[in-house]
Amino acid sequence: MILTGCESSSPTGPLPQESIVRINYKVPENSYVKLTVENSYNTIVATPVDGIKNAGYYSVSINFSNFNSGVYFYTLEVRSLNSKNYREVTYAMLMVKQ
Repeated sequence: MILTGCESSSPTGPLPQESIVRINYKVPENSYVKLTVENSYNTIVATPVDGIKNAGYYSVSINFSNFNSGVYFYTLEVRSLNSKNYREVTYAMLMVKQ
């Protein structure tokens, strides 16, 4: 599993100031994929991906318009269907609303 990037609809840099955040990732083989977003209280606030994906590149957009400003963590879990490969990565993101 390769996380290829996270971007917002704002051109100002890595701190999303707009409501939409897009997360890009690659699945190297057929796998169960789960993407969760947690707030700073370790509460899952969104699960935009939860299912089986074929090998390939994917992009998911998450609308943060109903979320408060703050620190959020997104975790991508990938479990291969054909082997015992398992990967999990977590990244922090600062959501700033004006």
